[in-house]
Amino acid sequence: WAQSPIPNPQSPIPNPHQWYLLSKIKFYTNNLFYSVQKDFIAQSGSPSNSDNSPENKSIYGIIAKNDKDCFFKDEIRPKYQHNKKGLLCTANIGPDMNSSTFYITLSSNNLISLNGKHTIFGEVTKGFDVLDKINDAYCDEDDRPFHNIRIIHCIVLNDPVEDPEGMVIPERSPEYKRDLSDNKHLDDD
Repeated sequence: WAQSPIPNPQSPIPNPHQWYLLSKIKFYTNNLFYSVQKDFIAQSGSPSNSDNSPENKSIYGIIAKNDKDCFFKDEIRPKYQHNKKGLLCTANIGPDMNSSTFYITLSSNNLISLNGKHTIFGEVTKGFDVLDKINDAYCDEDDRPFHNIRIIHCIVLNDPVEDPEGMVIPERSPEYKRDLSDNKHLDDD
């Protein structure tokens, strides 16, 4: 992954930094790609696999351990357009309601509806074959892949971000707990 520096002078932690910090604390480990819309987007970043979960928090909400700080403001820049495969973007639930959820564009077509609504904060530089496999996943009527696609582990290789006060970085990634109640989707191999 490569991050595009998109600073926001009103935000103490710019958008790309949210993603770095959430990755550092292993927030994304074991998260599913819970929505894959063919030739459009693949969504992840929610421990409960939902856009509207109270578990979806910004780094502020996690550090403060409260719900009032769980969102952060949009950092939309008109010069950054949804126009190619592999863009990393916030999956907000409304204006200035960004949390941990994100999506990756799976095509360069039919993305114009996303412009002006979601912040683009990075792009895929390697692994387009993986995006193609995600895009080809068989999904149910809710766009959930029948075979789970999961973020196994997050590692920040180049850390340009200072850790905010109060942030705790775990020594290990959380262990994966199989959901035995889900008999509709195939678990990881």
